[in-house]
Amino acid sequence: MQSVQPDGVKPAGKATGFWGCWALVVGTMIGSGIFTVPAVLAPYGAVSFGGWTISAGGAILLALTIGRFAGRTRRSGGLPVHQNADAFSQAVGEGHIILFFEGLKTR
Repeated sequence: MQSVQPDGVKPAGKATGFWGCWALVVGTMIGSGIFTVPAVLAPYGAVSFGGWTISAGGAILLALTIGRFAGRTRRSGGLPVHQNADAFSQAVGEGHIILFFEGLKTR
């Protein structure tokens, strides 16, 4: 049973759930250098587990945020640019992609 939006438009496809968003966040963390975190936290000993706990909590909050953005768009695919544009404005979506590519240039 598909839900119908207030304006009568059916969603394009199945909504991204919690675990799909969680997988997206985990992939992002791995891609952004999660493999360096043990080396950074190692000098702190057992206290480093607190850092892992904070990181895990942040990952879950990020997954929930992406999930809410995904629920605000009717487009399929799941590009965060489209989600930001639909949730806020086209300018925010375009700003997101510009900042993304600027970030790639600094590496």
